[in-house]
Amino acid sequence: MNLFVIYHMQILRRRDKEQFRNGIGICLFVMAITGLVTLFTLAFNFVFSICAPLFSPTAQTILCKVIFFTSHAAYSQSMWVWLLMSTLRYIATRKPLQYTTLYRLPYMAMTSTMIGSIVENSYLLFVVEGSDYGCVLDQSIATRVYKIFDVIMSFAIPTLLIPCYKSLLIGLMEKRKKWFIVS
Repeated sequence: MNLFVIYHMQILRRRDKEQFRNGIGICLFVMAITGLVTLFTLAFNFVFSICAPLFSPTAQTILCKVIFFTSHAAYSQSMWVWLLMSTLRYIATRKPLQYTTLYRLPYMAMTSTMIGSIVENSYLLFVVEGSDYGCVLDQSIATRVYKIFDVIMSFAIPTLLIPCYKSLLIGLMEKRKKWFIVS
C-alpha cells in the first residue's frame, strides 16, 4: 500500500508541484516513506536478532543504534504527519479561504516535526547496545523517563488530538447538512 501511495504522489508531484507541496500530497508521501522505513527497520531488527552472533560486538552495537534510532524517528514522524493531515483537513473544512493562504505550511511543519523526531530519539544513540541476542536498551531511570516521554510525544498526543479534529469535522459537516436542508 505504501508503494502505491508513493507512486501516485510522485505522479502528483510531476503534474502539479504546487498542489503537491501545499496540500496533503507531501504529507501522504512522507507518511508512506516513514511507514516503509519503519517496516524495513523492524524486519531488519528481527533478522539481526537471529544473525547477531555473526557480527562483532562493535558492529552489533552500531547496527542496533541505527535500527532503534531509525525505526523510532520514522514512527514519530509518521504519527506527527498523521496529525498534520488531520489539522489541514480541519482547516480546509472549517476555514477554506484561510486554508488557501497557508502557503507551504505542510512542508514547513513536516520539517519541524522531522527535526523534533530526530532530537527526541537521539537519546537512543546513547543507550542502545548490541549483544549476541539482539539489541538491548539500557534500563536506567533516565531511560525509563525517556520511554514515558517517547510514548507521550510519539503516540499519546497525536492519537488524542486526531479524534478531536475528526469529531470537530463531523460536527461541522452535520451543521452544514442542516444548513443546506433548511435553505
